Amino acid sequence: MAKASEVPKSARINGRRWRIVLVDTLSDADGEPNLGQCDADDRSILLRHGPTHQLQDVLFHELVHAACPSLDEETVLEVERGVYAVMADNPALRRWLFAKTDED
Repeated sequence: MAKASEVPKSARINGRRWRIVLVDTLSDADGEPNLGQCDADDRSILLRHGPTHQLQDVLFHELVHAACPSLDEETVLEVERGVYAVMADNPALRRWLFAKTDED
């Protein structure tokens, strides 16, 4: 079972290392509270501390932003909700998709 304390510290996205940082507070450019933020300039993803299920959802959302920077927020939400739900609801499919192959 995943724990909030086990959030990875980094991820490789499009061939570059990105930092993943948990923070106590986070706000957007307008000063509104925010759960996550993707900063392409310094290749970091900031996540506000919270329940593990929330961190998982927000991290996946921010990973979509980082991996596909040309997508607008509405499209990121659609991709995140759709793909995350498929992966979460189908563990056998997820294991097969990410399993090592004989060619690896």
